[in-house]
Amino acid sequence: GANVGNFTLSLFDRAKHIYAFEASKANCALLRANLARHKIANVSIVHKAVTSKDDTMATLYLSRHGQGNNSIYTPEESRSETVSTITLDTFVRREKLKRVDYIKIDVEGAELDVLHGAQRTLRVLRPILIVEFNSAIAALAGYGLATLYDVLTGLGYLGFTMTGRQTTRAMVKGHGQMIENLYFIHKRRL
Repeated sequence: GANVGNFTLSLFDRAKHIYAFEASKANCALLRANLARHKIANVSIVHKAVTSKDDTMATLYLSRHGQGNNSIYTPEESRSETVSTITLDTFVRREKLKRVDYIKIDVEGAELDVLHGAQRTLRVLRPILIVEFNSAIAALAGYGLATLYDVLTGLGYLGFTMTGRQTTRAMVKGHGQMIENLYFIHKRRL
């Protein structure tokens, strides 16, 4: 999710347009205030959870550990809200987007859901992906980094660490607990 806009605020002046998806009502309000405060007009806030299903309702568990840790996969949290869902493929089609350059995925365990709902976008438009991966929350969702890696390499993507080192399946399969940002670039973009 876009959270309160830290990543968005760091890129808005380099982008033609940014679609900032955020599931939390409170985070959307803070993001809207941050955009207004900085007079940013090229960002559209989409108050939805990006998943593998369209037009369903998901429970978003609100983290006690900070606004950036809300997740649909942490039911031990005491507070929650209900949010509508959308797939990236549907959003791209509805908005008639012909080009998507980057997608940042920071969804606390729902990364695989996002990718399943973006198959056409990934195959046809081949955006560069920045994926924040948290192994503990992904385990609650029932997958590990190797599964995420297999889905993306199956679509023609290569994985890289933040230091620019290319990953291999052996590297990601051997990872234990981690929270890391990874880059995925389609082979045809290199």
